Amino acid sequence: MPIPLLGLARESFFRPRTAAPKLIGLNLSRNVIIQAAMLLAVLTILSQYLLFVFVQTQATDIWKISFSMPLVDVVVQFVTAFLVSQIVVILARGIRIEVAFSDAMAVYLWFNFLLVVLLAVMILASFLIGAAGMIFILFTIVWGPYCLAVFWSELLGTKNLFLGFVVAIVAFLLASAISVIVVGFLGLPVMEIVPNV
Repeated sequence: MPIPLLGLARESFFRPRTAAPKLIGLNLSRNVIIQAAMLLAVLTILSQYLLFVFVQTQATDIWKISFSMPLVDVVVQFVTAFLVSQIVVILARGIRIEVAFSDAMAVYLWFNFLLVVLLAVMILASFLIGAAGMIFILFTIVWGPYCLAVFWSELLGTKNLFLGFVVAIVAFLLASAISVIVVGFLGLPVMEIVPNV
């Protein structure tokens, strides 16, 4: 049965506890997971680039964007999605909780898609209404950690939001560390905003 994405997005933003159970048990196929992860990787890099451009336009003499090989950034984001999900599965087993890899991917991909949407809205709002765009930044600061905790605690089958939050953060940090080490070892350039000196 098709998932009403707009309705799920609305619930995710305003009623995360209602939306979270709908992400579990979807049994996404390998092809769907790969395609969704690739799409998210592209959208993530695009949104980050737009954010860096916005920051640069606000302080042209201070910052500049280093973005020479976008394919590398996309691959890093793509691989990170799989790393985070696999690490969550391993951490869950460590506390005797069975988590399906496809469910972990569904939660990761959907949560990060929502972040991309919020980032795009924040950038657009900042361009159009200036300082009033801070409303969306404040919403993200409040919504982000709470929704993260709700989604991942639902994945773990517990109502302990703190446990869900910690597992998600630990998995992300470990996956990011692995990605940074590999990219650094291979000497690959990644997108960054650096001081204009």
